[in-house]
Order: sequence, then C-alpha cells, then structure tokens
Amino acid sequence: MKAKQLFLQDGTETGVWFCEACRNVARSKDAAEECCSVRVCETCGKPVDRKYWVECDACLREAARAKEAERFEKAMKVSDTEYRGWVTDGDEGFWPDVGEYLESLDGEEPAAYLWACQPRRFVRVNTDNILEHICEDGFDDFDSNDLNGWTEFEAAIKAFEEANKDTVVYEADYALAVLVTREREEG
Repeated sequence: MKAKQLFLQDGTETGVWFCEACRNVARSKDAAEECCSVRVCETCGKPVDRKYWVECDACLREAARAKEAERFEKAMKVSDTEYRGWVTDGDEGFWPDVGEYLESLDGEEPAAYLWACQPRRFVRVNTDNILEHICEDGFDDFDSNDLNGWTEFEAAIKAFEEANKDTVVYEADYALAVLVTREREEG
C-alpha cells in the first residue's frame, strides 16, 4: 500500500505516516506501507488473514496441537477412576471432577484425557505495597515508623488471609493427564 506522511499546517514534516487504504496512523513509513499489504505466514508462506499476525490460522492450530502433544507425552498419566479432583480441558472448561465433565457433554464424545488441576490461593495482601502507598501520599519527611497500630494491622491482614485460605482458583497441572476411561452415565 502507499504510505502518506502527515504535515503540520506550515508544511513541516511530522514523521508520522498513515496507510492510504485504511487511514491507520503509523510511526514509520515502513509500518504504514505494510499496514494493508498482504501478509504471508512465516511458517508456510500462505496469506495471513489477520492484521499484525505472522502465522496463518492453520499453522497456529498445528503449533498448538504439537505443543499439546508434547505436554501429553511428558505428563504422568493416571486413570480417571484413580484421580479425585478438579479437571480442565486445557482451554476454558473446568469441572469439579471427571463425572461432572462427562455429564456436561450433552451427547458429545468425551476427550481422551483431561488435565488435572491444582488450586492456587489468590487472597494475599501485600503490606509492603500498602505501606509504600501510604508513604507516597505522606508529607516529605514522613517516617513509616511513626504509624500507630501497624502491628495490629499486620495481624488483621494475616487473620484475613487465613480466613480466606480456601478461596482458590484452579489452574491446569500439565504434569498430570487424567485418562478418560469411564462412559458418560445415562439417565
């Protein structure tokens, strides 16, 4: 595509360019030239339909498939009858157990395997960050040692975290693949 430079009213060059086809602004002439040009996949050389992407959808899917196969190859495998706990398909699906996963299928074929999940606690309060914000908002020679009740505050934070220790988010554990061997229960 043809790039055009923007100029100030007095004719001074701005060093800012835009794509003549779509009018997107770019920081360089080269970027503006490439804006609406046909991009080719770095892997296979076929056209890429998405702006700013360097690989086509087929190559991205193949790379994802290869990465998943490599993960599965390296993972320890366990039968779904042996595993108790949360599972995921590795994308966006999470279930409390394999049975819930099977019930959710709605007639679809089950996956050959799911990934085990591990909980991650996320209710954590960083008192250093709180103290830093207090100090930033304070006067010039403010000394955090002058604060009253800091010991009680830290104890309250620890109590808050302890009270919420079971509040977790589940994340895929790619080291443990759960082989789906059970059939979906009918009825």
